[in-house]
Amino acid sequence: MVTSRLNQVRLAAVLLPLLSLVAAGCGYHFAASGAALPSDAHTIYVTQFTNHSRTPGASELLTVYVKDEIAKHKRLMIVKNPADADLTLSGSVTDVEELPAGFNGALEPTTWTYSVTANASLVDNRTKKVLWVGSGINTQNQIGGVAQAVAATSPQFLLENLRVRDLQRMTDYQVYYTQSYYGEQQSLQQAASEIYDQMSEGF
Repeated sequence: MVTSRLNQVRLAAVLLPLLSLVAAGCGYHFAASGAALPSDAHTIYVTQFTNHSRTPGASELLTVYVKDEIAKHKRLMIVKNPADADLTLSGSVTDVEELPAGFNGALEPTTWTYSVTANASLVDNRTKKVLWVGSGINTQNQIGGVAQAVAATSPQFLLENLRVRDLQRMTDYQVYYTQSYYGEQQSLQQAASEIYDQMSEGF
């Protein structure tokens, strides 16, 4: 087992640099680089996203998460005054949906699929040119509606402020309510990440 593990590590050490060279040679750009953004653009203004869904506060949260995503990549500086911005990003939440995805023997929902759909566009304030439009950007998360259906080892659950022993003390309604809340947060965060990736790569 130890020898096998050492061989895997050695193989990874050889392959990773090669993969990096191949990616560079193919002209592939990672989203964090902001390769599709104008090279002389340094500032961005993010408008308050509008909400066309039935979920109150969804657009406000998405706006916050989009700003967090932009700040995390450090390619553009967010400004509060649109007159100071080279670029303007605007968008909307078009739909937030939660649908049952799994059932128990009594046909009661045990898992749910949480999805967020959004639109966004990026404009160059100096030329008034639309640089990018993203339509129907969709992210989905599956949440457990009862304790037995919650994947307690998943990365999503580990980010929550809960532990397995907490779930065991909660009623099914409490589990559903908390997981639905986290499902919404995670779907909106993923939508923000997808918006930045598409915006910065121009696809």
